Amino acid sequence: MARLHYGWVAVDQRARIASCAAGAGSVAPGTRGWHGVAHTRPATAAPALAFVWPEVKHVAGLRRRREESAPTVDWRGRGDACASGRTRAVQKVEAMHSVWIPFRRAWHNPIFRGGLEAFAQQPTHRSYSLNYVATLATVLLITWPKEGFVNLRDLPFTYNALGGTTLIILAYLNISQGAIKVLGSRYVSLHDWLALAPVPAGTFLRGYLAASCLELWLFWGLSLPLLMLAAHVSGEPRLHLGAGMLIIFVCAGSYRMVGVTLLTCFERDEFLLYILVRLLYVFFILGSGFVVPLFNPVLAFADASLWPHRLGSVALSGLTMRAWVVTVVLHLLLGVGGFIIALLRVHWVQHRGAGREGKEEEREHG
Repeated sequence: MARLHYGWVAVDQRARIASCAAGAGSVAPGTRGWHGVAHTRPATAAPALAFVWPEVKHVAGLRRRREESAPTVDWRGRGDACASGRTRAVQKVEAMHSVWIPFRRAWHNPIFRGGLEAFAQQPTHRSYSLNYVATLATVLLITWPKEGFVNLRDLPFTYNALGGTTLIILAYLNISQGAIKVLGSRYVSLHDWLALAPVPAGTFLRGYLAASCLELWLFWGLSLPLLMLAAHVSGEPRLHLGAGMLIIFVCAGSYRMVGVTLLTCFERDEFLLYILVRLLYVFFILGSGFVVPLFNPVLAFADASLWPHRLGSVALSGLTMRAWVVTVVLHLLLGVGGFIIALLRVHWVQHRGAGREGKEEEREHG
């Protein structure tokens, strides 16, 4: 009998023992038992094998069930899954790195760090913040629906009144404070400071603008809880609240950039700078509503709420956009244009200052 694997060896041995115990039978030619010794084949071998056969079937069944229950591993699929997971992890790391790079550069910018220290040491921000929050809270209390002093029935009016007040305050605050120098001594003009600053024009302007926008972030963050409360009582969805906060931030940021541009161009003429700041503020908040309604931030804020859309929509090259989206795009273009003008002005001032220094050195050596 052939030698079998696993549990079959014990079955083979039991069959041999049973056949030998029978004690009868003839010796089959060429048949050898253990150790090569010939033995007789018993006549009762068939009953012995019938006794052992159930164990053979049991062992075979166990082996078959073990093979069927063994998990099938798809190594190719597992390798593809690991590769795709590794790729997604690398993409997440690269995305986080690309987002972190601007903040890292801003932190290492010497102009921004100087502006941050000056912002932290300025004591007027506490009083400004308190007055700002008190003003918005008063507007919210007066326009509170149904139970306020006005006893209004138009629920979206509370949200739009608070948002319009926020825009009016932040617009003036950013365009006026942007036109005021926030770095260096007050006895040294920004023009002279630029001529002496040992940093490139782009590095200076980016750091100066980032330091100047710290005030924008502060007041924008202070208005967020009150606007959330107003949106809740007015029944405004979160999508409208997000659009309103985006409009406030983009418009106020573009006005800050306009103020910085005016400062770089008209710093030496304080009276002209004062007049230009006020005129532009009146145009942005009031005049644009009659001349260019799509440029008015207050109308855009109301258009992004539950109130009837007075500005409608704009179709450009087959693409239909809401009016408040066009307002955001126009203010972004305004901010980019102001940045380009300010950058050219800083380049010109630094180049002119370097030319003057070169002439003075030639005179001294001459």
